[in-house]
Amino acid sequence: MSLLIVRCGDTSLSYRLMVQAKGVPAVSGEVRKVGGEAEHRYSYPRGRGEGATEAPDFGAAVERMAELLAEVELRPSETPEVETIAHWFVVGGSTPVPVTRVDPGLVAQLSKGGGAPGIRGALAALEACRARFPQAQHVIVWDDAFFCDMPPESRHYLLPETLELPFELRRRGHRGLLHAAATARVVPHLGGARSRAAEAGGEGSRVVLCYCDRQAGVTAVLGNAPIWTTFGISPGDGLPGERGVGVLPIGALETLLRHTTLPPDRLLAILRHSGGLGVEEADEFERVALEAFRGVEPSRTRFAAFVREISAAVGAAATVLGGLDALVFVGARAVGSHRFRAAVCAGLEAWRVAPPADVPVPPFEVTRLSEEGRRPSVWAASINEDELVAREVSRYLLGDAGRGDAGASSPPPP
Repeated sequence: MSLLIVRCGDTSLSYRLMVQAKGVPAVSGEVRKVGGEAEHRYSYPRGRGEGATEAPDFGAAVERMAELLAEVELRPSETPEVETIAHWFVVGGSTPVPVTRVDPGLVAQLSKGGGAPGIRGALAALEACRARFPQAQHVIVWDDAFFCDMPPESRHYLLPETLELPFELRRRGHRGLLHAAATARVVPHLGGARSRAAEAGGEGSRVVLCYCDRQAGVTAVLGNAPIWTTFGISPGDGLPGERGVGVLPIGALETLLRHTTLPPDRLLAILRHSGGLGVEEADEFERVALEAFRGVEPSRTRFAAFVREISAAVGAAATVLGGLDALVFVGARAVGSHRFRAAVCAGLEAWRVAPPADVPVPPFEVTRLSEEGRRPSVWAASINEDELVAREVSRYLLGDAGRGDAGASSPPPP
């Protein structure tokens, strides 16, 4: 089976073609700045490239992707055939099952009211892909399915009941497959730690996952179930990220709206895509971290403020759990930067978190960063999300084929 994974951000479309044939690397690429001065970066077995492109909307971005897939050769005289397309939706999962087959009813439900925040680009790309690849099977991978059963008090915003919205506004979670896999791989090493979080109910290991890549977030997991997270209605809501301010208090937002000449949509776009740590690439992240450790301004202040928000959130998660058995770092920046991990742990002395060991984290492995027997233990989990998606989609399609029409999806609420 060849599987094309398509992910959309607010202004980007990334894709990766997974091919089961052994030894055949995947085709991958990203169309950035959709709707503006777009750029297309891509790589495949026989080459790579990048440059300006035309992508005024997500339909055009899909066309650029399709053109590349029609041109590349995985091996001499062999162009890839797309059999299944997995559309990555950051919100919308209503059950723990992370995959759903696309049907007209599902698309209509998701499109209600113009689409929930965070999926409008994904919806546009889905429609364009269905038109461009009519022969392919189309499924949706719900990024937030892992978080769908969080307790109501952890997912609901305290909004007035008089507000009328076409969808439920609540915390959704982010990178669910990644968080689920990291939890499943670390918990067996914890020796069945018992939780004292009486309000959460049940027993199990008390794990806090600290995610950092383009966004940042902290999640409290009891046993194998998330019970609290900083992630909001979309991935950029919550903690500050590499770029993006996270959640602003209503008073601060009101002040900005009153004293800026920018239209609200433009202001919101700036807040979502600027600020935060103020970096875009991995080398910039590590440069800011290094300058911060050397006391160089403004990197020291920016990095310290960024890390303090994250350490405070880890402490809040441990409070919700009633204690802390393990702290697990996930996401490319968290896994790739010892300085980041050390800074976060330094802010958690009250929780008896020891400084993490400065050791390499091998790709696609879980690495212990604290002494054996130390509690809370510290870990870094390097997870291949594309393989997780391929496994879940394959499992779903095999099960769906066995059920016949019974496997058809019913539209979940956005």
